[in-house]
Amino acid sequence: MNVLALTCFLILQVAAVLSAGDKRLSLGDLITRISDKKIYKGEFIEECHQEPIELGLVVDSSVSIQDDDFLMGQKFLSDFLRDYDIGQGRNQVRVAVVTFGRGVYVKDGFNLTTYSRKEDVLHHVTHMNFRAGSRTDTGDAIRYMRDVQMRDTRPWAPKFVIVVTDGNSQRWMWTRLQARRAIAANITMFALGIGPKVSRRELLNLVGGDPSRVIRARSYDNLDGDLKDTLAKKTCFLVPKPTTTTTTTTTTPMAAQPCKELYPSDINFIFSPAALGVETTSWVTQFISHTVTNQELDSGFQYGAVTGDCPDDEGFELKRYSDAQSIRDHLVRYDRNNLPQLVQSAARRAFTANSGGRQNATKIAVIFIGNGKVDLKDLSEAIEELQATGARVFVSRADPGVSLTALPPGVRVLTPGSSLSQALELVSLVCHHELLPEGAERLSNFVE
Repeated sequence: MNVLALTCFLILQVAAVLSAGDKRLSLGDLITRISDKKIYKGEFIEECHQEPIELGLVVDSSVSIQDDDFLMGQKFLSDFLRDYDIGQGRNQVRVAVVTFGRGVYVKDGFNLTTYSRKEDVLHHVTHMNFRAGSRTDTGDAIRYMRDVQMRDTRPWAPKFVIVVTDGNSQRWMWTRLQARRAIAANITMFALGIGPKVSRRELLNLVGGDPSRVIRARSYDNLDGDLKDTLAKKTCFLVPKPTTTTTTTTTTPMAAQPCKELYPSDINFIFSPAALGVETTSWVTQFISHTVTNQELDSGFQYGAVTGDCPDDEGFELKRYSDAQSIRDHLVRYDRNNLPQLVQSAARRAFTANSGGRQNATKIAVIFIGNGKVDLKDLSEAIEELQATGARVFVSRADPGVSLTALPPGVRVLTPGSSLSQALELVSLVCHHELLPEGAERLSNFVE
């Protein structure tokens, strides 16, 4: 199956998801909570959900570290991992660890699929050998993590690697190269630098030059809870607190008004599979699946997709064209980003009564942008036409590096993250937007 055919197949997956309204999963089927504990904040409840991730730890085991310090580092990592729902389930966190010093100590680590129980992961981490290696071969360890341990990952789970080190690698250019290659492989790199010996340059090299992904501690005994909170991946939302009715004898809990009664909505997902490519289109189908199967949207909502048409043919016969210009004109259809045209089409037809639009429903458009070039001026004009119909417009970026500074006012750009985290944010904004204090919809997230 070639790229065009596979992309069209993914569009059919979207259609299947949108037609599966009577087979909805509960929110608990989609995500695993870190804790059942809820934090009450006035009229709202802060709920934090664990997201599935692939987590790699690259741990310094060189001679510059003292035995006691290495033990404290092991305890910190064990405490840090304890808060995760670790396992081999679809929505659990999988962990891989490798240590390094003079080379990579493969036998001291383990891979993402080695353990299925949190207890086994914690036991291994707390019993790793301290090798006191005579070098600091950080680059080799990053390459091993990338090429071996992060090779067979789940496509729906973001990949994160945390490098823990107290010194500088001897081959700093090699280390920088391996970190850049890891980032190019869609691994988000973090650096935990301990003590004064490890340089700022070394830590920035580990994270591709992004200082927001560098965390420093004065010493190993300074690895406290604040650092764990900084590293922990939680996605938090404020939701309305259930109301209560009090009589002279009893207090009866009452459920909050359902989202379907507050904000019945018609939601159109707008994306160009040809511009996004196969991998990102698959990411979009996961986003849509997470949205339409959310229990808050279990009724009162309609869904549509504006994607354009797949070409009827995958090419052309030998006898069809007799000149080069005709061939180039045919190929243009595969090389242009038609997202602005799709948004314009949605503005004119997607929410009309002929398309199933309801007069009393909120119009919501979710536009997906990948890393392909798109004319932001044309896109902005199309979005303004869409907004003129009364639609609320959200934009999702599968690639957080895409700049969206030219979008018109009123467009809500979802916080970059996994397809699950962005879908959860969309649901929160759709169902509780008017109830939340300004700026309080999304409280925290591991990704920027």
